[in-house]
Amino acid sequence: MHSVWHPDELDYHGPWEQFLAAPFFNSPPYDLRQVSSMAIIGLAAGTVARQATAVFGPIPIDGYEIDPKSLPRARNILI
Repeated sequence: MHSVWHPDELDYHGPWEQFLAAPFFNSPPYDLRQVSSMAIIGLAAGTVARQATAVFGPIPIDGYEIDPKSLPRARNILI
């Protein structure tokens, strides 16, 4: 399973939310308001982007995906 979507759920108990912890491992750790943009390599259908928007707010997110079949799904979910 590489990406998950549910209209009402954001916590899928998988590896996706682990990426959201990265800013807090800086020295000193980032405050939520300091995260002003994000790049995601392996965007798939947008699971991490959707969760990041819920945590960090409406920040610009650049997503990169090698599988062009995944991108229409991500666009529909994230827009």
